[in-house]
Amino acid sequence: MLKSFGAKDATALDDANYQFLLAQSCFQANDPESARVHAEHAIALRPEFAEAHQLHGLVLADLDLLEEAALSLEKALQLRPDNARACANLGAIYRRRGMLPEAIRMYWRATSLDASYAQGWRGLAEALQADDQGDPALRAWRQWSGLVPDKAEAYAGVGWALARAGRWGEAEVELMRAAEVEGTGYYDADSLLAFVRRERGNIDGALAAYRRGSQRAPTALTPRFGAALALPQIYSGINDLKEWRTRYGRGMAELSAALPRLLETPEALWKLDWSNFYLGYQGEDDLALQREYADLIRQLAVAAAPEWSAAPEPVARGNRRLRVGFASSYFRRCTVGAYFESWLTGLDRQRCEVHAFYFGSEYDAMTQSLRARVDRFVQSERSVRVIAEKIRAARLDVLIYPQLGMDGRDATLAALRLAPVQCAAWGHPVTTGSALIDYYFSCAEMEPADAASHYREQLLLLPGLGTAYARPAVRTATRAEFGLPDRVALYICPQSLFKIHPDNDEVFCEVLNQDARGRLIFCAEPGEPATERFQDRIRRALDARGIDYTRRVIWQPMRTPDEFRALLSVCDVMLDTRHWSGGNTSLDALVAGLPIVTHPGRFLRGRQSAAMLRSIGLPRLIADESAAFAHIAAEVANDSAAPLRSQIAAECGLIFDRAEPLQVLEQHLVRITGWDR
Repeated sequence: MLKSFGAKDATALDDANYQFLLAQSCFQANDPESARVHAEHAIALRPEFAEAHQLHGLVLADLDLLEEAALSLEKALQLRPDNARACANLGAIYRRRGMLPEAIRMYWRATSLDASYAQGWRGLAEALQADDQGDPALRAWRQWSGLVPDKAEAYAGVGWALARAGRWGEAEVELMRAAEVEGTGYYDADSLLAFVRRERGNIDGALAAYRRGSQRAPTALTPRFGAALALPQIYSGINDLKEWRTRYGRGMAELSAALPRLLETPEALWKLDWSNFYLGYQGEDDLALQREYADLIRQLAVAAAPEWSAAPEPVARGNRRLRVGFASSYFRRCTVGAYFESWLTGLDRQRCEVHAFYFGSEYDAMTQSLRARVDRFVQSERSVRVIAEKIRAARLDVLIYPQLGMDGRDATLAALRLAPVQCAAWGHPVTTGSALIDYYFSCAEMEPADAASHYREQLLLLPGLGTAYARPAVRTATRAEFGLPDRVALYICPQSLFKIHPDNDEVFCEVLNQDARGRLIFCAEPGEPATERFQDRIRRALDARGIDYTRRVIWQPMRTPDEFRALLSVCDVMLDTRHWSGGNTSLDALVAGLPIVTHPGRFLRGRQSAAMLRSIGLPRLIADESAAFAHIAAEVANDSAAPLRSQIAAECGLIFDRAEPLQVLEQHLVRITGWDR
């Protein structure tokens, strides 16, 4: 190729290589804009420079210019068809664009070209997993693990893949192998093992793993926080719940006392993966505890990133639009996605410029749709610090977190000042406790009269559901499809088991006591310790009332959303859960024509179903005490289910696809940013 290369050409080659090396250096230093400039100079000097096209594609992907990135990588492959890494890079971009078949094809090509390329196998495994190809995905994960020199990381990678696929028992076995590998320095395995054990309902085993992780890595925050603050999914009873809440308070005090030592290595904050997710399900006022936790994280954040302690300078208004940012790891088909998709797509785009920052690891049709419908979609699975840098660099006017408290990185982001005005919403309906979250969006009809006292943030209320929730479809179904009996009343409590507070147990007993022909349905995966712990608790409650658990309780497996709504449609009554009511589940029930009986709680999280029932003219299904709850449920199941179904079918359209919540949201945003002045 270089036989007839002259002096002038040699100079161009040297200059191209120099620009390429500069681009590499800038990219590694997290300066993609400069890297882009140098890569383009290298390509201009030497158009056939395949590696420069490849690097250019990676830089453009980091800037979230995915279509341009794909073109650069496709050009790199035209120049060097045998480049396995370019194939894998292109597969990653296709996956981020929601093009799973194309992504899988490119990953297969990468691994065919170089069977020893570990990242190719990892990308293939993740793409197959996202495409619900469980067994092929696991085979790819095992191929990857055989190429990783650190065996702890290999076992942990396979274990985490199994966990993400819901194969918790197998995941625990692999993660135990990872945690037992000595001398590798890979201590994340202990925290992953603890997480899986907690999800399975083995809280004692989870605490043991957290303690071991903390001993092996004294500066790591995740195992330390887990050892202090972990809560079980299922409580054996009210006293058990109270004991765990007391333990949580002690753990929080211990962490606060240890703050001076934690501040010696504040950069450890960027690897913290902790959420107080289960605290809200205890049914108590969490403001003081959330505030204490948020203040602790805030002090670590000030030490780790003092440059993000103060609000960024506002951007000159000029003729531009109001710049609104949304940050979440749930911009996909799930409860959070269903609730807040319309917030990203329904604001007036003549007035608002919408930025979405997605740091989740799963991509689906909703992710792809949102990418196409917002002004800017930034996607990153990298560290919290990198995510924060991307948000701050956008120079937003207002930043909204739809569900702070569900992702382990949320609290760290909430402790940073990334925009002049920062807000949370009720995707996880508990106060963040953070002094840097200025406002909290909630639903007026769902909040009690004293709602403002439940939040550290300033409360902003929206009408209706607070969102333009799209009405889902329900197919016609029969009981026989689900193995359910005819000629009996079916009462279903379809919530995740961790939502079912022990206070509900007596209500279940009273319903079955009042209706001798009734059957009670729960949904869970069989054989898991958490399910078995809940089954033991319900069995003891029913035994104490002389009610035959085996004959009167039916278990259904977890199902896809479409099948779940079909299951609801063949039942007679949904028994709502006290303290944390149905949200998305209640909407599924109503669209399926299923009457809901509810008992509103003290906080928003226990009042969602009641607001929905009032909205469609059915306040008589809202009970004020447990005895009334059971009486209403039995009456509905045996006497008035048919007319109620007709009323629900006629009226439930009142709560779907409403424009008013988005209009009021926009009014709030204009006011709190000063855009109305």
